[in-house]
Amino acid sequence: MSQLDVSWQSEASFAETNANDSLCKVINLVRTGRATTRLALEQLTGLGRAAVRQRVEHAITLGYLADADLGPSAGGRAPRNLAFVADRGQLLLIAFGLSNATVAIADLAGNVISSHHEEWDIASGPDATLEHVASALESMKGFDAQRVWGVAMGAPGPTDFLRGRLVAPPNLPSWNEYDIRGWLQTRFHAPVWVDNYVNVLAIGELKRHPAVQGENMLYVRVGTGIGEGLIFGGQMIRGGNGAAGNIAHTPVPGSRVPCRCGKFGCLEAVAGGWALVRDATDLAVSGRSQWFAERLEAAGRLRSEDIIQAAKEGDSAAIELLGVSARAVGDTVALLVNHLNPSLIVLGGSIAASNEFYLAAIREAVYRSGLPLATRDLTIAVGAGDPISGAASLLVDQLFEQTFPAWVLAGSPINNNAVELAG
Repeated sequence: MSQLDVSWQSEASFAETNANDSLCKVINLVRTGRATTRLALEQLTGLGRAAVRQRVEHAITLGYLADADLGPSAGGRAPRNLAFVADRGQLLLIAFGLSNATVAIADLAGNVISSHHEEWDIASGPDATLEHVASALESMKGFDAQRVWGVAMGAPGPTDFLRGRLVAPPNLPSWNEYDIRGWLQTRFHAPVWVDNYVNVLAIGELKRHPAVQGENMLYVRVGTGIGEGLIFGGQMIRGGNGAAGNIAHTPVPGSRVPCRCGKFGCLEAVAGGWALVRDATDLAVSGRSQWFAERLEAAGRLRSEDIIQAAKEGDSAAIELLGVSARAVGDTVALLVNHLNPSLIVLGGSIAASNEFYLAAIREAVYRSGLPLATRDLTIAVGAGDPISGAASLLVDQLFEQTFPAWVLAGSPINNNAVELAG
C-alpha cells in the first residue's frame, strides 16, 4: 500500500469520525431541547445548511428524529420543528434500599411510564432479588422486551461502577462480587449500568437544583445506613474504584462503638438509623424511656421511624438520640466542606430529612466547624429522595452522552453486540 493510499484512508476515517460526531451532536441538541429547528442547529453546531440537512435526514432515517409541527414565522416561511422520538425505545430502572425495591419503565427521554414500589429484603440474595425485580418489570403495563435499550440499577453498597458489581457490602455477603451486570444483560439483552444507590440519588438531585449550585454538590443520605454522593463540575465523582464518598465508616473522634463492618467508632455506628434503633432499644429495655418501652412492648421491635415519631411528640430521649446523630454527621460534613468547598449540600434519607431539628443541628455543626470562606455561599437543602429519577438520568447520560458514537449508526444500542457498551 502506497503512502498516498494510507494518507487517503486516514483522511477518510477522520472525515467519517467527524460526520459521526456531528450526527450525535445534532441528535442530542434536539433531544435535550436546545435546538428545535434546522436553523438553530446551524447556529449551534457551526455546520453549513447542507451539512445540517444531511445530518437531520440521516437521523430521521435512523429513527432518532422526526419532523414536528410548524414553528412561529419570523416574517418568512415558518420553520418546521424537529422532535426526538423518545417512544421508540424503553429504559428499565431499578433501585434498592436495604429493605425496599423500586422498579420503573421510562421512555428514551427518561420520562417514567410506569413504576412499582414494595418492601423487599435485599439480603434474600442476588438470584432471588434480581429474578423478583426482573419479573416485576416484565409484568408491568407497557413493557416490551424488543424495545429495551438499557437498564440502570442503584445498589445499596460499595459499587464497582466499571464492572457493575458490589464489593464487600456490609451485611450483604452473598452480593460480594456477584455479576449483576451480566445477569441483567442476559435477561434483557441490553447494556446495563450499576451504581451505588446514593450516587443514583445524587444524580437525581442534580436535576432539581440550578446548575450554579448543583454542579458542585454533596449529597448526604442518613437512613438505615449513611452514604454520600459527590458531584463536581456537573459530573459524578466515583474515584478510581468507585469507592469515593463512602463516609459511613469514617472514624468519629472518641468513639469505640462497634460497627457492623467489624471496626469501631464508625460514623454509621454512631449516627445511622440502625445504630439509633440499637440505642433506643437499650433505653427501652433499661426502663430509661417510657415511650420506647411502650412501643417495644406493643410492636416487638423498634424502627427508626419510631425514633422520629417520638421526637416529634417531644420525647426527650428521642430528641437526644437524633441530636447525637446530627452532630456527628454535621462534624463529618464540615470536614468535607473544608476539603471540597461545595456550593450545595443536599440531605436525604429517613433520618436526615426527618425534621427541622435534625437539619438545624447539622447546619449548626457545619457552620461552626467550616471555614468562613467555604461556608459563605453554601446552601443546605433537603432532597426529594427519588432514586428512579436519578437512575433515568444516569442511563440517559450513559447512552446518549457517553457511548452514543459507538452505536449511533446501528440505530439502537441493542444491535451489533452493543450490550458490551457498559463494560
